[in-house]
Amino acid sequence: MAQFTLSVAERDPVVLEGPEMVEFTRYSEGTASYVAQSAIGSVTYSIAPDLPEGFTFDAVTATISGTSEASA
Repeated sequence: MAQFTLSVAERDPVVLEGPEMVEFTRYSEGTASYVAQSAIGSVTYSIAPDLPEGFTFDAVTATISGTSEASA
C-alpha cells in the first residue's frame, strides 16, 4: 500500500487590475479590460448584475465592450 502526504500552501488572493469605475459616453463605443495578477493557471471571469443593453462581457479576456445607448 502506497502512502503520501498532501499539503496545501496558503496563498494571497488573486488581484484584479483594471479600472474601478467605467463610464461610457452615450452613443460612443468603448472598452474596459481587466487582468488577474498572481493567478495560477487559467482564469475565467464573470460579471453581475448583467450589463446594460448594448454591452458584452468576454469571460475569457475580462473585456467589457459595446456602445452606450442609455440616457445620462
